[in-house]
Amino acid sequence: LVGYAEKTFALSTQGINRVTDHRSLPRISPSLVAKAILAVYWTRLGSLNALAMTRSAKFWKSWLDGPLCSADSLGRIVASIDAATLRQEIHHVYDRLKRNKALPDLRGGRAGRSRDQRQLSSLLREQGKQALVVLQDERRDTYQDAAGLGAQQPPQPGSYDSRSCRWWDFPDLLSWPEVKGTIRVMRSGGILDGEPQLTKEVTPQTTSWVWLTTLSVAQARTEQVVRLAHMRWDIENHGFNELLNGGHANHVYRHHSWAIECFLLLAFLAYNIFRAFFARNLKPEVRRGRTMEFWVRLIVAEISRPPSLLLSSRTTLTYASARHTLTLLLR
Repeated sequence: LVGYAEKTFALSTQGINRVTDHRSLPRISPSLVAKAILAVYWTRLGSLNALAMTRSAKFWKSWLDGPLCSADSLGRIVASIDAATLRQEIHHVYDRLKRNKALPDLRGGRAGRSRDQRQLSSLLREQGKQALVVLQDERRDTYQDAAGLGAQQPPQPGSYDSRSCRWWDFPDLLSWPEVKGTIRVMRSGGILDGEPQLTKEVTPQTTSWVWLTTLSVAQARTEQVVRLAHMRWDIENHGFNELLNGGHANHVYRHHSWAIECFLLLAFLAYNIFRAFFARNLKPEVRRGRTMEFWVRLIVAEISRPPSLLLSSRTTLTYASARHTLTLLLR
């Protein structure tokens, strides 16, 4: 992971080394502290004290060119880091991924929700961009038009995430006069296997989605619009859910407003690098059958290795096996 970050993003030479803080005479470089906090999120330890217990590991000397500072120093220095420099590093990672064509092509569409979707759609169209929003209010004229047209028009079969669906596509509608020009409404229906919390019995449940977009049929096919619309769930599940439940992004490491902001920015940076490593550096046959937690545990085994004299023979064998497995898989 560190080798990938250094090779792809030049993390130490062109990225983290530009992180500054507000101390007048710093004894510990803020870039070294930022790199240590990245390891907190990569290992999902959720504690600065737990990270400080690994100070004797050889990993820190090779990556930080020195020992790891104490947990109190980590929190105190993060509170003095200039958040603008961390945002520049996040943008630097984004530029590298975009240049390497590692990001999905989302041109021509924007998935999202807005309290005033009419103003959003008009604003985006005036700026030469497109909009894709969810319709959830059954009282809207557009929603009622889609329901009425769906009863008269047979659906086209489709599939999403290995599930069979039925799609209705209605272009060139004028149901929203506040939006300049025509709009396109799509409706998707399918059946999911639900499991209620009380009975725990798997029962089929019917789902229905209605989307409004300014994308024309020539700009995006029906299947492309459906996939763009469902990508907001990827942001929720693979983004916020993983950051909170796995990366402990909601944990307050130091009760200071600047520290909370900088810890969150470092969590975003660590997440982007780790996700890029998982998707771009690990081959599909290596990822197959191994969860994200598997790779996190291997990283923890590499970083938190205590002195060998303190290990029993069984623990030493376990660590050696984990490290040997990691070496074979990443070749």
